[in-house]
Amino acid sequence: MSRIQRVVLAAAAVAYAAVGTGCIAMGSAQKADTLGKGHLQFGVEPGAFGFVLPPNAATTSNFLVLPDFNASFRYGLTDTADIGVRAGTSMLELGTKLLLTDPSNDFIAISLAPSVNGAYIGLGGNGATMGFGTANVQIPALVGFKFGQGSEFVLGPRVNNAFFFGNSNTGSSGGSGVVYEMSLGASIGVAFQLTDFFALMPEFSALVPVVTTFSSQSGNTSTSGTGPGLGPRFGFHLNFLLGRGRTAETPSADLPPPPPPPPAPLPPPPAAP
Repeated sequence: MSRIQRVVLAAAAVAYAAVGTGCIAMGSAQKADTLGKGHLQFGVEPGAFGFVLPPNAATTSNFLVLPDFNASFRYGLTDTADIGVRAGTSMLELGTKLLLTDPSNDFIAISLAPSVNGAYIGLGGNGATMGFGTANVQIPALVGFKFGQGSEFVLGPRVNNAFFFGNSNTGSSGGSGVVYEMSLGASIGVAFQLTDFFALMPEFSALVPVVTTFSSQSGNTSTSGTGPGLGPRFGFHLNFLLGRGRTAETPSADLPPPPPPPPAPLPPPPAAP
């Protein structure tokens, strides 16, 4: 392996170790049901996540816990489609949610909520440049069981596809390297609709890497292989969801007032003398 290949693979490994632990959003932080056309929702998502380090990691502990925080904004495009943006330790994330069941179903909601997130950092000086970054495509399926007035018990199996990449250019030579990780996971949470405008959602989540590969390219020379992943990851978040969605509305919110009662019948005329 050439020196430039080692440099770019090292940059990709740095991205994997430094930002790979936090760039993958650990939970859904939302209900399976959509908001409804024209509705807005703001989310504040404090929590923490931990991951199991590989056996050969140079550390005295095999488990590491880090704080996690994101904020989100979602908007209902239609009764069956939401769009949203999320930012924080999961970098910058853009996503959507597509409801597969009937919006009027008052028992279950099933949806797909694909999103993409990532970041890039570039460094340079003395005619040389180097950068590293990450991009992640996640596809959760959300299954929500409705209860009460707008509350939901939410299950979220998901597939994550994460890319950690590095590149280097010294002017006379250059190259790039990529580490790819596919993970399978799930989340479980309960969104308690406490008022029309506020829901509190504790949520647990887990991810397990199942495939980790690396590759590098320098000129016409390429190298590829497989390597150990970062280990299983676990997370807990207490999500604060602010905004009035369709499921938080009372059944009569949009109905016209009932008609006035009919007038009382006239009394019969007095009997003839």
